[in-house]
Amino acid sequence: MRIKHMLCGLVVVALIGGFHSRAMAEFFPWWAFDSVIEEVQDRGTLRVGLGLFEPWSACNADGELIGFEIDVAKRVAEDMGVEIEFARTNWNYVISELIAEEFDVIISGMQILPERNLRINFTSPYNATGTFLVANTEQTTALETLTDFNSSDVTIATRRGASSIPAIENVFPDAMLLAL
Repeated sequence: MRIKHMLCGLVVVALIGGFHSRAMAEFFPWWAFDSVIEEVQDRGTLRVGLGLFEPWSACNADGELIGFEIDVAKRVAEDMGVEIEFARTNWNYVISELIAEEFDVIISGMQILPERNLRINFTSPYNATGTFLVANTEQTTALETLTDFNSSDVTIATRRGASSIPAIENVFPDAMLLAL
């Protein structure tokens, strides 16, 4: 009897608070909530979170967002028949801000990793790239082979949190890794 009263209380709290809160998801099944797509269509705006990452997404001289990922986001909004709103954020917080519903979707190059997939859902990739090593050949001619980069005299810079970090650490253990 006591459990029945508690459950009725939860339902009342949920009805008063509204079913739109994802925080209530632990108490109610998935079908009790609108999908993100329905929410976007009802609102009429797709809120896109992204961390700038040239050349995929950048700002031009006028401060306008440009790049392939910006074009992808605009096309998604166009196909949905909604307006678009960009939410620029620090890459380190893009997943936590998505979970906090600061925006609806991340359209920003992100490799699908198991630990990420445990926290957020991924669509099919809209593009595929690899990992590349780029060196300024005007500064040095000593780096001719891949092995030459595995030296304490070499600093390899990458984006903080990048999926390439384990590969860099594995292939170039003697090089200094700088994650920006």
